[in-house]
Amino acid sequence: MGAYSGSKSAINSLSAVLAAEEKLITSISIQPGVVDTQMQTSLRGVYSSKLDHVTYTRFMDIYKKGLLMSPRKIGRIIAKLCLYAKKELSGKLVRYDDDELTEYRDVD
Repeated sequence: MGAYSGSKSAINSLSAVLAAEEKLITSISIQPGVVDTQMQTSLRGVYSSKLDHVTYTRFMDIYKKGLLMSPRKIGRIIAKLCLYAKKELSGKLVRYDDDELTEYRDVD
């Protein structure tokens, strides 16, 4: 998990620097939440013994409660941002459910 977390932090930093240095580019970092991917399946299964109890329990609770984000849902948000993102979002780190992204989310 360390390399995964570290790489996410590096991408967030790169996005902020890119937005500051390249004014013609809109660069946004998105926290997608916990997405229902193969990584999540693996963390609950084959890699579960490598997680500390708190982390494992958190992932299991999210899974059992049906709170995993659909890859399609987060993908649609990202696609809309790629096409229509407002310049004032550039350089920001935003969660998929932040108010700033309301117009980019589909109505459920």
